Amino acid sequence: MYDKLKNWFLNMDEIKDENFNTTQNFTLVRFEITDSKQLNEIGDAFKSNKILLCHISDKTLIRTLDFISGLCFVLNYTDIKITNNNYLFIPETIDYISNS
Repeated sequence: MYDKLKNWFLNMDEIKDENFNTTQNFTLVRFEITDSKQLNEIGDAFKSNKILLCHISDKTLIRTLDFISGLCFVLNYTDIKITNNNYLFIPETIDYISNS
């Protein structure tokens, strides 16, 4: 594996192994959360390692964030507050670096 990584860094054309994938596909799912009945669908997206962009209504904000906080802890997600009701949730498989 080390040799494959070294070859990848030095010359992409030298990699001949089809099992060595240098790209990943990521899926971003946007949720408009207005009801706690949507939490099952959100949980499934978390388990599938998808990136989630959520707008959470004021009436479900606290309950939804409590639920999602548990998912973030268990599944190693990073949560990013964009605005008061908009949040981004990123799985650990994606590098996130904050400059602030």
